[in-house]
Amino acid sequence: MRYWIKFAKTGKMIYIGHLDLVKVLQAAIRRADLPVVYSEGFNPHQKMSFALPLSLGMASVCEYMELHFQGLADVFALNSHLPNGLEILASYEIPEKTPKLASLLRAADYSCVFKTPPLYDKLEELKMAKEFKIMKKSKSGVNLVDVKPDIFHISYKENNLILRLSAGSKNNLNPNTLLEKLLPASENPKITRQNMYTASPDNKNLQNIEATLTSKK
Repeated sequence: MRYWIKFAKTGKMIYIGHLDLVKVLQAAIRRADLPVVYSEGFNPHQKMSFALPLSLGMASVCEYMELHFQGLADVFALNSHLPNGLEILASYEIPEKTPKLASLLRAADYSCVFKTPPLYDKLEELKMAKEFKIMKKSKSGVNLVDVKPDIFHISYKENNLILRLSAGSKNNLNPNTLLEKLLPASENPKITRQNMYTASPDNKNLQNIEATLTSKK
């Protein structure tokens, strides 16, 4: 059986990288004695994948991982085996033929909290600009790229900036990459991923990932 599992990564856990996160979750699954499926071959490992690995130092209340089990599994049993800062929030059983979540992902919301209010004039200029080019890493190297199409929404109130950016395996804009261009080097905002989105059934709009997960139960 195939599950998509929503979890939070907060507190001190934001300072562990993705590979260490995988090890922590794998160990918790073993301690909880869940009937997880292992890959075949000389080096079997738990069949586990993630929607979008989180950058080091970033918190999230909407992370998603995929696990395969040999039957029904109480994934909430993991909470008693996870360290503070990691918490299972929801679980959804998914049909076997459903595409991987990373391939369905289109956007994510980020809350960026600053010690002092950000430079609103630069944000307004960005909102009005037809293009916004930055140096961005890709498989082909570092290139100057127009990321304006990857910025779906910008809003702010006092020292809290909300960004909706492209996300997923097809196209992804890291909020740190954008903020480095907009903010003084001395600023170090606290960034939390708040939500993720897939494309709507007509592929014209974004759809809250919770709706997508519920529709596939």
